[in-house]
Amino acid sequence: PQAYIADVTTPAERSKWMGMIGAAFGLGFTFGPMIGGIMSRVSYAAPFYVAAAMAAANVVLLYFILPESLSEEHRAQPHEKASIVEVFRHGSGWMFALVVATYFFLVSGFTIMTAFFALFTERRFGYDAHANGYLFGFIGIVTVIVQGGLIGRLVKMFGETALARCGLLITAASLALLPLCANLTWLLIVCIGLSLGSGFASPPLNGLASQMIDRSWQGRALGVLQSAGSAARLLGPLLGGSLLMLDLHKPVSRYGETPFFAAALLCVVGSVLAFCLRTPLADRIPGTIPVGSSV
Repeated sequence: PQAYIADVTTPAERSKWMGMIGAAFGLGFTFGPMIGGIMSRVSYAAPFYVAAAMAAANVVLLYFILPESLSEEHRAQPHEKASIVEVFRHGSGWMFALVVATYFFLVSGFTIMTAFFALFTERRFGYDAHANGYLFGFIGIVTVIVQGGLIGRLVKMFGETALARCGLLITAASLALLPLCANLTWLLIVCIGLSLGSGFASPPLNGLASQMIDRSWQGRALGVLQSAGSAARLLGPLLGGSLLMLDLHKPVSRYGETPFFAAALLCVVGSVLAFCLRTPLADRIPGTIPVGSSV
């Protein structure tokens, strides 16, 4: 979806619409766990059948409703296969690599949280799948508000680079505070911080990546960015699971410290990289940076 948005939007509006994609994800994050929690009372297999049916419906909608983002002339042009190295060469060099690396560390840290959040709340607070579904739903609602209603205005006010830096710092702080929560009130406050942090950081990073490469290479560039995210979603749970083993014999009040502190550290690394990013001209004068301009 990010590549499609890059094809049909201007650079000045891109992060706003990347945020709308995030808001759509937030809606799924809201209703998905809630539906899963309800269906789990029928059977443990029922949520998977419902998910499969939704995925099939998505394919049908994509085929019959979503128009092609590229013109016939553009589609008719031959496109040579390109390696990842070629994508970096067509982009803004090491600046594009910094965006990809920053996104990798953001997703790695956040994925550790999503992978072990349910185990953490079950062990710490005794929450079952149904209760965790409502917690994930709460996170999703805040995500929808941030990415669907605020991100466009905030990008115009502060710029994409500053917003990404702020989001990474908020995410790191929230992840560090998560294992210290002693009750539901603090847990909800930290969940708000997690939603704000990821909502502030992810759409601007997607927007920055698309601005650092020629229009004809935007899809490939965002493909590289999402590949980094996929690698993070693979490695994050593996790292988090190994670290969680260290907490098995700790008191319940300290369960989850190791993986969540490690997740916070990953986001701190991402924050350091984000502060190495140059501020694009579009961050200073909205709408002035053309597609493909180097930053």
